[in-house]
Amino acid sequence: SLCAAFVVSLAAAWAVSEAVGNDVSVALDQPPTQAPSFYGSFLAVVVMGIIVLLSGVNEVKLNIIVLVLDGLLVPFAVGFLYLLATGDALPPEARITGAHKYAVALIFGLCTVLSLGSTIYSFFGSEAS
Repeated sequence: SLCAAFVVSLAAAWAVSEAVGNDVSVALDQPPTQAPSFYGSFLAVVVMGIIVLLSGVNEVKLNIIVLVLDGLLVPFAVGFLYLLATGDALPPEARITGAHKYAVALIFGLCTVLSLGSTIYSFFGSEAS
């Protein structure tokens, strides 16, 4: 969708600008002359997306590939979120502890199993087309 295209493009531009050490906390409030790396990254992501779509790639296959990659990467994302929420990076009063910690671990584990299971099933499961 159009909204998702903007979100992905802006997120990529934000990540690139932050990675090169620029302050991106107010990048969208600044004109392109004051935040050139942010807007340059945004433009580069949009242009790359246009090039991919104009190259004749099958959009359905591309979406399936993206969803499979998403399914394979979910375990890493929820794993790092769990480590962040329970680790020393947060102040003690903000950390998840006790029964809540184990409930979150169970839910994240379930998400991981479902994500990997559905991804694997999509390759080897039902052959109905």
